Amino acid sequence: MSSDAPVASETTDAPSPALSVRAYLIAIVGVLAVTLIGVGAYQTSHAFNQARRESGLDTAFQAQLAADSLAKGMEEASGFTAGTAASPSVIQVFGAIDEQGSVCSLTAGGTGLFPEGSIHFLDRDGSLFCSSAAERIYRQGIEYGGLAWFSRARAPADGSAVAVEPFLDPATQKVSIAFAAPVIGDSARATGLVVYALPVEEVATAMQSTYGSRAALAFDVTWTATERLVSSSETTTGGAPVSGADLQSPSEDAVAGLDGVRRFYRAVPARGTGFTVIAGVSESATLASARAQLWEQIGLTVLALAVTLALGLFVNRRIGGPLRRLTRSVERAGQAVRPEPVISEGPREVRQLVESFNGLLAARSRIEDELRQRAMFDELTGLPNRAVALDRVEHALDQTRRDDDLVAVLSIDIDRFSLVNESLGRDVGDRMLIQVAHRIASAIRPGDTLARFYGDEFVVLCEGINSREDAGAVAGRISEALGNSVHEGEREVTISVSTGVALGSYGKSTAAGLLADADTARALAKQRGKARYEYFEDAMREGATTRLGLENDLRRAIDTDELRLVYQPVIDLQTDRIVGAEALIRWHHPTKGLLLPGVFIDLAEETGLIVPIGLQTLKQACAQAAEWSAQGNPIRVSVNLSPRQLSEPGLAVDVAAALRKAHLDPSLLCIEITENTLMREETAASVLDSIRSLGVAISMDDFGTGYSSLAYLQRFSLDELKIDRSFVRELGKEASASDLVAAIMGVARALDLSVVAEGIEEPGQLEQLRRLECDSAQGFLFMRPQPPDVLAPLLELDAVPSPIDAQAT
Repeated sequence: MSSDAPVASETTDAPSPALSVRAYLIAIVGVLAVTLIGVGAYQTSHAFNQARRESGLDTAFQAQLAADSLAKGMEEASGFTAGTAASPSVIQVFGAIDEQGSVCSLTAGGTGLFPEGSIHFLDRDGSLFCSSAAERIYRQGIEYGGLAWFSRARAPADGSAVAVEPFLDPATQKVSIAFAAPVIGDSARATGLVVYALPVEEVATAMQSTYGSRAALAFDVTWTATERLVSSSETTTGGAPVSGADLQSPSEDAVAGLDGVRRFYRAVPARGTGFTVIAGVSESATLASARAQLWEQIGLTVLALAVTLALGLFVNRRIGGPLRRLTRSVERAGQAVRPEPVISEGPREVRQLVESFNGLLAARSRIEDELRQRAMFDELTGLPNRAVALDRVEHALDQTRRDDDLVAVLSIDIDRFSLVNESLGRDVGDRMLIQVAHRIASAIRPGDTLARFYGDEFVVLCEGINSREDAGAVAGRISEALGNSVHEGEREVTISVSTGVALGSYGKSTAAGLLADADTARALAKQRGKARYEYFEDAMREGATTRLGLENDLRRAIDTDELRLVYQPVIDLQTDRIVGAEALIRWHHPTKGLLLPGVFIDLAEETGLIVPIGLQTLKQACAQAAEWSAQGNPIRVSVNLSPRQLSEPGLAVDVAAALRKAHLDPSLLCIEITENTLMREETAASVLDSIRSLGVAISMDDFGTGYSSLAYLQRFSLDELKIDRSFVRELGKEASASDLVAAIMGVARALDLSVVAEGIEEPGQLEQLRRLECDSAQGFLFMRPQPPDVLAPLLELDAVPSPIDAQAT
């Protein structure tokens, strides 16, 4: 037992080795035990139920057979009696006179199932005249006239026999069933009575001798008029009715009979006799085979459990023990930094497991070395990674003890490197990153550290810097080293980098803060045109902090209903009616006041918040359009989509959900998209087709500011073109402006597209558009973007503010 005791381990998540095999064995034994007991219980229950069903079928069949036989026998007895009364010649009567008076001798013929009955001849008064019960019976006061059935049996004029209730036969002193018929003389009067007395005890005996051989059947003959037992094969009646023994109704359960034996009973009426035959099968005989099967099943279950337990003990001894010892060895090996190979004994499979584990130990050492390498160095370039760079920056700051010692961190990012990946593929991009790493390494000083953080971002740590100009010189050499083209096969790619330079010293900077400052300066270099380097200034940190605060506020604004929509009406230039409205977003900042989209839309695009903002805008616009439509003012509302939204695969589903929730007719919604967005998103065509299939209109916004390619107009399914305000602004000033607008409208007419002119601010622009037969227009000349409650009265009045009024507004 001591050898199997578990060894304490410091590993908190290690499994208990001593329980695994035993637990499985106990589970197997338990499952087998439950299964065997369950199967045995089911089979035993099935056997008992089957025995009961067979008993019920058997007793019901036998009771029916006995009842039919009883009815047939009584019918034959009744027929025999009637025949005897009608033809007295079938009975041999010998008359003689002696000193004691007249006597007769009578021999009774047998009948059907019951041959043991007695035949009596009675006179009209009921006195016994002659009987087959004895050779010589004198009429010494043996009277039948006082019996209740005598007058009924004598009444029929046609001589038919009647069966009457059981009675104590005065001639034989036996409980009998009387079948009586009148003997009709020449005067058509009953001259006497023939009685066939059938002892009921002999009826039961005859039925038992005939049917009692099947499963110890017992038959009771019952008189149903009083529900009193007349005769039974279960006990002797003693020649008299058994008084006080009430008939027990047949039951599904066994009940005790007159002899104390428990039986299953079935009762069947004997047709036309007034009697019921009850057949019973002994419970012990019925369930004997089922009980035997039960004991057999119990024996098999105990034997199977014993075999299973013995097998479990054997397996536990031969396999469980070696496995537990192996587990302890594995635990000790896992705690060792350089584990030794495990040695164990046991069956062949256990030894094979040990050999496999020893192989895993060797593989573990190799993997740990590889993981250590990966944890510290970039897999692609072999350069130190972010963790190593942070550690070295921290160490360098600790070494700058003098005030004039500085540490410089250069954050380097390759300009437009995503285009390389997208156009030439990531494999080419990876090879170019390796070349870039080599060129940067060749441009820095021998003691400087070059690291790759992720993607196309590199970091250079420069120690022993005396001034920011020294750090700038390093950045300049890096730019020059990357100035030459990079060759990738037959391709030649020119690479430039944007670099941010941050300087720090001991006690004034942290590694993480210094890296963040360099990143901020690098971002400024990209904003100022790329291919340059910028020094970090304290003011940049304030700008970054402000931008971060604005991002946090924008995240909150999405949930606090600070983003609201205003609507600029679209005017039909032929009817001067409002036919649409463009939904424009505004931010009601709690402290900064009203913010226009130019302040936060770029930030939303950069952070990905434009997706929930766009979805919120879509839902609000659909709800407002549905409200105007319900008020009897259906106009089409336009919603702008950003490039980020168009790249979402579930955009069409979101549009359909917004329409469905608002109960809005799809024709009252228009989705606006710019040319640049269409060119950037490869999946735009399929997404817009899905949206257009809903019945939503598609409009190309700011047309003319992008490539204005006819190929794009043919590729995408559009309904509308919106002429950019830059063209409209020159109408009336430059003659070429009218020609350009006319050309755009000609293209739209050729493609069967409606045209909307944006940015109408002067009456002259409006007049030019009317002359060019432009379809619709919008701009400050008509109305600035307004909340929906301001626009609603104009829709009710079907009115448009005059250009003069709008300018005044």
